[in-house]
Amino acid sequence: MNFRMGKAHSKEGSTYDGAIFLCNRLTRRECFEKKLFGLYAHCADFIQKVKVGATLFLYDTDQHKLHGVFEATSDGSMNIIPDAYVSSGKRYPCQVLPPYFNV
Repeated sequence: MNFRMGKAHSKEGSTYDGAIFLCNRLTRRECFEKKLFGLYAHCADFIQKVKVGATLFLYDTDQHKLHGVFEATSDGSMNIIPDAYVSSGKRYPCQVLPPYFNV
Protein backbone atom coordinates (compact mmCIF):
# COMPACT_ATOMS: atom_id res chain seq x y z
CA MET A 1 0.00 0.00 0.00
CA ASN A 2 1.40 3.35 -0.94
CA PHE A 3 0.33 6.59 0.63
CA ARG A 4 0.19 9.40 -1.87
CA MET A 5 -0.73 12.94 -1.28
CA GLY A 6 -2.43 15.83 -2.93
CA LYS A 7 -1.60 19.32 -1.82
CA ALA A 8 -2.81 22.90 -1.95
CA HIS A 9 -0.18 25.60 -1.47
CA SER A 10 -0.75 28.52 0.84
CA LYS A 11 -0.15 32.06 -0.35
CA GLU A 12 3.27 31.99 1.28
CA GLY A 13 4.24 28.79 -0.56
CA SER A 14 6.12 27.37 2.44
CA THR A 15 3.13 25.53 3.91
CA TYR A 16 0.19 23.54 2.57
CA ASP A 17 -3.40 24.63 3.11
CA GLY A 18 -4.62 21.08 2.55
CA ALA A 19 -3.65 17.50 1.80
CA ILE A 20 -5.25 14.21 0.80
CA PHE A 21 -3.82 11.10 2.42
CA LEU A 22 -4.52 7.58 1.18
CA CYS A 23 -5.27 4.46 3.16
CA ASN A 24 -6.43 0.91 2.49
CA ARG A 25 -8.08 -1.83 4.50
CA LEU A 26 -4.82 -2.49 6.37
CA THR A 27 -4.20 1.11 7.42
CA ARG A 28 -7.73 2.59 7.62
CA ARG A 29 -8.51 1.24 11.08
CA GLU A 30 -5.26 2.53 12.51
CA CYS A 31 -5.80 5.97 10.98
CA PHE A 32 -9.13 6.25 12.79
CA GLU A 33 -8.18 4.48 16.04
CA LYS A 34 -4.95 6.42 16.56
CA LYS A 35 -6.28 9.60 14.96
CA LEU A 36 -3.21 9.79 12.81
CA PHE A 37 -2.38 10.11 9.11
CA GLY A 38 1.04 8.92 7.99
CA LEU A 39 3.44 8.85 5.06
CA TYR A 40 6.70 7.12 4.14
CA ALA A 41 10.00 8.58 5.42
CA HIS A 42 10.86 10.02 1.99
CA CYS A 43 7.89 12.42 2.43
CA ALA A 44 9.60 14.34 5.27
CA ASP A 45 9.80 17.59 3.25
CA PHE A 46 6.08 17.35 2.46
CA ILE A 47 4.88 16.56 5.99
CA GLN A 48 6.85 19.43 7.49
CA LYS A 49 4.80 21.85 5.35
CA VAL A 50 1.49 20.59 6.80
CA LYS A 51 0.66 22.94 9.67
CA VAL A 52 -2.04 23.19 12.33
CA GLY A 53 -5.29 24.21 10.69
CA ALA A 54 -4.59 22.59 7.30
CA THR A 55 -7.58 20.89 5.68
CA LEU A 56 -7.10 17.12 5.45
CA PHE A 57 -8.93 14.29 3.70
CA LEU A 58 -8.42 10.53 3.86
CA TYR A 59 -9.20 8.52 0.73
CA ASP A 60 -9.76 4.79 1.15
CA THR A 61 -8.48 3.10 -2.01
CA ASP A 62 -10.26 -0.19 -1.24
CA GLN A 63 -13.68 1.32 -0.60
CA HIS A 64 -13.25 4.23 -3.05
CA LYS A 65 -14.48 6.52 -0.30
CA LEU A 66 -13.30 9.98 0.71
CA HIS A 67 -13.40 10.75 4.45
CA GLY A 68 -13.29 14.33 5.67
CA VAL A 69 -13.21 17.23 6.15
CA PHE A 70 -10.55 17.08 8.88
CA GLU A 71 -8.42 19.87 10.26
CA ALA A 72 -4.81 19.23 11.32
CA THR A 73 -4.41 19.60 15.10
CA SER A 74 -0.64 19.21 14.92
CA ASP A 75 2.06 20.32 12.57
CA GLY A 76 3.34 17.50 10.41
CA SER A 77 6.26 15.82 12.12
CA MET A 78 8.33 12.65 12.34
CA ASN A 79 7.27 9.76 14.61
CA ILE A 80 4.45 11.40 16.57
CA ILE A 81 3.43 7.80 17.34
CA PRO A 82 6.59 5.77 16.58
CA ASP A 83 4.95 2.33 16.43
CA ALA A 84 1.97 3.42 14.31
CA TYR A 85 0.90 1.21 11.41
CA VAL A 86 2.75 -1.90 12.65
CA SER A 87 -0.36 -3.96 11.88
CA SER A 88 0.12 -3.22 8.18
CA GLY A 89 3.77 -4.27 8.23
CA LYS A 90 4.78 -0.81 6.98
CA ARG A 91 6.43 2.21 8.54
CA TYR A 92 4.93 5.66 8.06
CA PRO A 93 7.07 7.94 10.25
CA CYS A 94 5.89 11.23 8.65
CA GLN A 95 2.73 11.96 10.59
CA VAL A 96 0.02 14.52 11.33
CA LEU A 97 -2.83 14.45 13.86
CA PRO A 98 -6.31 15.32 12.58
CA PRO A 99 -9.37 15.55 14.81
CA TYR A 100 -12.11 13.10 13.87
CA PHE A 101 -15.19 15.00 12.94
CA ASN A 102 -16.73 15.15 9.51
CA VAL A 103 -18.20 18.41 8.31
